[in-house]
Amino acid sequence: MTDPSPIVLTSADLTVSVVPATGARIAQITDATGRDWLVQTDRPEPGTDQPIPFTAGTRGGWDECLPSIAECADPNPGRSGEPIRDHGDFWSRPWRTARASASEIVLDRRDPNHPLQLRKSIRLLPGRAALEVRIDVSNAGPRDYRFLYSAHPLWSWPEAAVIVIPQAGQVVSAFGPRWPQPVVGTWPSLGPSGGTFDLAEVARTGPSENYKVFVRWAGVARLEFPDLGAAVTMRQSTDSAPWVGLCVNRDSWPEQGAGASWIAIEPANAPSDSLVDAWRQGSAHLLQPGRSMSFTNEVEITPEPGRPRS
Repeated sequence: MTDPSPIVLTSADLTVSVVPATGARIAQITDATGRDWLVQTDRPEPGTDQPIPFTAGTRGGWDECLPSIAECADPNPGRSGEPIRDHGDFWSRPWRTARASASEIVLDRRDPNHPLQLRKSIRLLPGRAALEVRIDVSNAGPRDYRFLYSAHPLWSWPEAAVIVIPQAGQVVSAFGPRWPQPVVGTWPSLGPSGGTFDLAEVARTGPSENYKVFVRWAGVARLEFPDLGAAVTMRQSTDSAPWVGLCVNRDSWPEQGAGASWIAIEPANAPSDSLVDAWRQGSAHLLQPGRSMSFTNEVEITPEPGRPRS
């Protein structure tokens, strides 16, 4: 068992809890009002170095998924047939803390049996309720390696929400009962058989449902809660993450065991959860031996535009 104790970063505007033992998971993001913006399930940290399914973890907080989001066999030469675990190979594994201060932590995961070596830095930004999460990915293997990347923050969903994606373009269905077959549309509309579904308006009450779509974005997405008068905004360069996944879970997943409702906003490099599918589509990132690339996500919590928080 590894130590599941969190490391806490603090500023005047935010308190952020990070768990090195579980994939350097961000467990909490709490603003100055005391509101925790990430889903909490009261499930214990798994505290193991063994690959586990996502349902065996906390099912909350913020992880990173790579080299695949969905479980699949690794299609890369030299790794053909190696299993990639559910939500990727790194989200549940212990990371080493390289350095930490009151407002920043740097962690890494070095695995001699995997070509990808990772470094993650989490930094509170001064003067506002914002943080920066940066993932540096290096290829330590002898061959080119293709991979998927996706941030995986599960945002708490207490009230009806509005998803705002300025300058959004194409929408592609990933899964969900509304789209038994792949469907393509233009944000915010995606038409299942028998009608058009508005993806931007997300009611908190309604039938149990779990669905996901990918949106071609301009690098900014905002989750607004009109009744709370507050919003969370995510930004990432489209050079590294030209798509954003939107996954909505209303009292539906998992079918067995305690879960929680959430809205996930997931910057990603491909409109697919499976590395195998992205490989076939030509949308997976290619990383040459000895080369590195980074993904930088900025998150800011603010009053909703036009509705100052009381």
